[in-house]
Amino acid sequence: MTHAARSAFRLAALLAAVCLASPAIFPFVQVQPPSADLEAFLDRAAERFKTLAELKNWSAKVVSVRTEMDRNWTSESVTKVTKAVVFTEGVRDETILEAVETKDGRTHDITREVGEEIRKNLERERKQRAEAAARPPSGRRRSGGVDLDEVLPFSAKKRPEYVFTRVDAPSGDSAALLILDFAPKVKDDEHWAGRLWFDPGTTDLRRAEIRFAETPAFVKEMEIGLSFITLPSGPIAIKSIRVRVNAGFFLKRVRQVLEEEYSEHAVRD
Repeated sequence: MTHAARSAFRLAALLAAVCLASPAIFPFVQVQPPSADLEAFLDRAAERFKTLAELKNWSAKVVSVRTEMDRNWTSESVTKVTKAVVFTEGVRDETILEAVETKDGRTHDITREVGEEIRKNLERERKQRAEAAARPPSGRRRSGGVDLDEVLPFSAKKRPEYVFTRVDAPSGDSAALLILDFAPKVKDDEHWAGRLWFDPGTTDLRRAEIRFAETPAFVKEMEIGLSFITLPSGPIAIKSIRVRVNAGFFLKRVRQVLEEEYSEHAVRD
């Protein structure tokens, strides 16, 4: 599995744990290199986006929904989890407030089961962090998290690998936002393609829709959508995440839609 594929599935797996791309959407087009004005805008946008990574101590209420689909993309079961999430120095902890599963027209309370699953996942992550910290620097491997700079490549480091072009707002979109399509100069499953929505005044990223530039063989479809808000104290924060995946893992076919909505953000010193 390629690095980009591993990153995408780490993201999907992360959402599945805490909750719990169609090529036609963004066709590739031939465009000219971005203008100096656009380059300057993206420089400022990248600086603003760093505030998301710098947001280490914060909390939020999160409503997560995982929908399992059949081959016709008809819902088979829906698991809804409401939780309080606290980040301390970037490390996530959770308290399950309520969890219900709806299947075959019946709804069951699964708060205890989900709480135990989350507890085990968090304990496993803590153990992995401790093991990684114990290794000498040269032997440390990258953690299982996902660097959003890989999939939202408008930083100065990643931008040379991509072509950006401004597009008119589709019907129903806010004309006040600056919308950019991006596509890699090399189309493979190590790169991404998609669309970004920015506030033209603040350069804050408001929304992103991304997919593989070329899906790996075992992935039939993967679409990732993210939205962001600017907190009163200044940094950018996650508002929502949505992952739609249709992929085969050995003998298992996974068809899921994973969604998280964040609210009641609070930043702690």
